[in-house]
Amino acid sequence: MSGGHLLEYSKTVIFTHICLHHQHASNAIDRRHTRIMSEHSNHNLADSVALELLGTKWKPRIIVTVSETGAIGFGSLQSRLDNISNKVLSNNLDDLVERDVLNKEVLQESPRRVEFTLTPAGEDLYTIIEATADWDDQYVEGYGLPRVLIVDNDPRQVELLNAWLSTEYDVVTATDGESARTALDDTIQAAILNRHLPDTTGEAIIEEARAVGISPPTAFLSAVDVSVSAAELPADLLLTKPTTQEELLGAVKLLDRMNDFSDLRRKIRAREHRLKYVRETQGPAVKTTAEYEQAEVTLEEMRDEWQDQLEQDEAWRKFSNADSIEELLGQVPSAPDDWPTVTPTPCESSIAQPCEISYIEDNDADAVMIETAIRQSGCSRNPTRFAGSEEFLSHLDGIRRPAPWHHGALLIDINLPSGSGFDILERVRQQYGPGELPVAIFSGGAREAEVTHAYELGANVYIHKPMAYPEYRRRITGLCGFFSRL
Repeated sequence: MSGGHLLEYSKTVIFTHICLHHQHASNAIDRRHTRIMSEHSNHNLADSVALELLGTKWKPRIIVTVSETGAIGFGSLQSRLDNISNKVLSNNLDDLVERDVLNKEVLQESPRRVEFTLTPAGEDLYTIIEATADWDDQYVEGYGLPRVLIVDNDPRQVELLNAWLSTEYDVVTATDGESARTALDDTIQAAILNRHLPDTTGEAIIEEARAVGISPPTAFLSAVDVSVSAAELPADLLLTKPTTQEELLGAVKLLDRMNDFSDLRRKIRAREHRLKYVRETQGPAVKTTAEYEQAEVTLEEMRDEWQDQLEQDEAWRKFSNADSIEELLGQVPSAPDDWPTVTPTPCESSIAQPCEISYIEDNDADAVMIETAIRQSGCSRNPTRFAGSEEFLSHLDGIRRPAPWHHGALLIDINLPSGSGFDILERVRQQYGPGELPVAIFSGGAREAEVTHAYELGANVYIHKPMAYPEYRRRITGLCGFFSRL
């Protein structure tokens, strides 16, 4: 059962429902219930400490994550909990340890390294969370359906749109800006917003949500005539009031499919729709306006970029079926003439070789992209690969100080399938300082807490990892130049 599934629980039914409906949790619950009732005959179950713990934002997520991973360090736990700061995570962990839900084991004092596991009491709480997820499956109408947000200040319009969608979607409604901002979270998979609300606009709501990383595919509803400027609205689709049930259902289905699009593909599809909408509502003469022509130019540039990505993806797709890294590297294309190269700087340090690169990667298809980028950058013709965190840590453990590190600067991806990049970085810094073994952290995300934690653990540089290979290679080139100057 997934973490996201377990956390969609109802706060109001945690004890009463489990006692009545979940035999697999009844032993633990009955023991606690009997003890509580015997010690406090007037005890109100709604005042339960367990209910207080599970009613918070982060504690249930922490319990579920620790249950799923087993013993886990602070950095690994933080990387699995999106948007949690060091302070908030530390405070929640301390509280759970104090209440005997988590066990905290100090593995090393300097630098300090700890691991967390569930206590028997924590395992019982996990059982309760699991049971509430089962309750959702059985009793919550619409559970598991795509969740759609409807925002309109007219209650009758909200009721009508809800009736049209509720047979196929889990519908959430809001009638003003404040309630819309509260409802628009990362569980929403499509949003239908009235563009003009009394206290705000649909644009303002969507732009505020995007600023914090929430960006569901969105349609704006409007009874007001649009201008050519609508081509730049932050909406994937534009609909005119009054709409029909058929039009609305078609729009929501398309919005839901957009969740599977890449960012660029979604932007192209949205711009295509907005320009078509402008032409249909303003007439063919709108195409002669400077504003429309500029919007078309932007669309063509996006299409060219998309075509470049498709060609690059096709060039790399054939690597996925190779049996070995040697076979993969035999298929590597040469670098285009216009790509810059970096001439390696001779290494003067007797401890580290920052003009060379080593990296950790257990997937051959990903390894070829890393190794090709390193070779084409001119940084290293023979980068050292460790096929997973276990191989790297075993090699590191075999080095006895003051023996130097002979494999150059180290490239670590935070989200390694075989272990957390944070844990590896922490282990490296126990043996080598930043000047002895330079470390670059690569990550698909760039959350402030994640970046801060990487530097706190001793990373030399943090780099956001792009998906397109040409940009990936350019960043490797810059990274080599950075390391050569250390």
